[in-house]
Amino acid sequence: MRSLSPLRWPVWVQLGEGVTNSIAATLQGDPLSEQILRFLLENETAMDTAQGIANWWVRRDERAVQAALDRLIACGVITPHTFTSGILYGLTRKTEIRAWLRAKYAKTAAAARPAADDGKNIAGS
Repeated sequence: MRSLSPLRWPVWVQLGEGVTNSIAATLQGDPLSEQILRFLLENETAMDTAQGIANWWVRRDERAVQAALDRLIACGVITPHTFTSGILYGLTRKTEIRAWLRAKYAKTAAAARPAADDGKNIAGS
């Protein structure tokens, strides 16, 4: 019987059940954290301050956003980047976590997004 090398194991095995459970538990009852994650999955290179995320990405109170960011940092979804101008938050660079997040949440993010208006949906027709 041939064993699988670690590179062929499913992503959740590579990460470890504890990591994926921690991420899932953080997001399950936390719509704000999930909203931030969905934005980042649609804009994977995006980075901003807590204030910018609050004002532009999710339009929520900055203190609530900072608390959500802290939870996402704790479970490894978001990475803070410190610059002289402040702290910018972005999606983790860990490829295994990104792959798991895409598989678990990106499909529903695309499904939840309204379809683009292609001009065929004209009111009254």
